[in-house]
Amino acid sequence: MLKRFIRVIRSWFGFILGKAEDPELILNQYIEDQRANMSKMQNDAVAVIAAEKELEHSVEASQNKLVELDNNVRTAVQAGRDDLASSLIAQKNSEQTNLASLKAQLEKARQHSTDVKNMLRQAQLNFQKASSERMQLIAENRRAKMQEKVAQTMQSFSSYSDSDTLDRMKEKIKERQARAEAMMDLGTSSTQGQLASLQQSSANVEVQAQLLEYKKQMGLLPQTPAIDQTSSQPQKTMEPLKIEEKPPGT
Repeated sequence: MLKRFIRVIRSWFGFILGKAEDPELILNQYIEDQRANMSKMQNDAVAVIAAEKELEHSVEASQNKLVELDNNVRTAVQAGRDDLASSLIAQKNSEQTNLASLKAQLEKARQHSTDVKNMLRQAQLNFQKASSERMQLIAENRRAKMQEKVAQTMQSFSSYSDSDTLDRMKEKIKERQARAEAMMDLGTSSTQGQLASLQQSSANVEVQAQLLEYKKQMGLLPQTPAIDQTSSQPQKTMEPLKIEEKPPGT
C-alpha cells in the first residue's frame, strides 16, 4: 500500500514538474544565465588585462629607474664619490632583481590575458550559437504546440465521428421509416378491405334485386300500383290484391 502511495506521489510530482518545465521559459532562463556568465567573464578578463597593463608600466618604470641609476653611478664615479657610487650600484642591483621579477610576472600575466581573451572569445561564440539555437528551438516548440493543438482538435473530431451517435440515429430513422411503411400498409389493407366489403354489399344488393325480379316474374309478389308523383295530393294506400289460390292440379 505504501509503495502504491509513493508511486502515485512520484507520478503527480513528475506531472507537475512536466507542466512547470516549459521549454520556452527554460531556454530563456538558460540564455539569461549564459549572459550573466558572459558578463562575469568579461569582468574577469578586464581585471587580468588591467593587471597585465599595470605590470607593463611597472617594468617600464623599473627600466627607466635602472637607466637613471646607471647614469648616477657614472656621475658619482666621475666626481670621485666612490661611496655614493657604491650605494647607487647597490640600488641598481636591487632594481635589476626587481625588474627580473616584474618581467616574470608580466610574462605570466600576458599568458593569463591571452587565455582569458581566448576563453572570452569562445564564450561569445557559444553565446551567439546558443542564442541562435534558442530562437530556433523556441520556434520549433511553438510549432510543436500548434501541431499538438491541431492533433488534439483532430482527435476530438475523430472521437466524435467514431461515436455511435450517427449509427444510433440512422437505426432510429430506419426504424421510424419501417413503422411508417407498416402503418401505410395497414392503412392500405384497411381501405382495400372496406372497398371489398362495399363491393360485396353491392353484389348482395344486385342479387336481392334479381331475386325480387324473379319473384315478380313468377307472380310470387303482390302487385303495388304506381304512385303518381306529379300529384300534390296525398295518395290513399292501396290494399294489396289478393291472389286467388288455384287448387292443385288445375
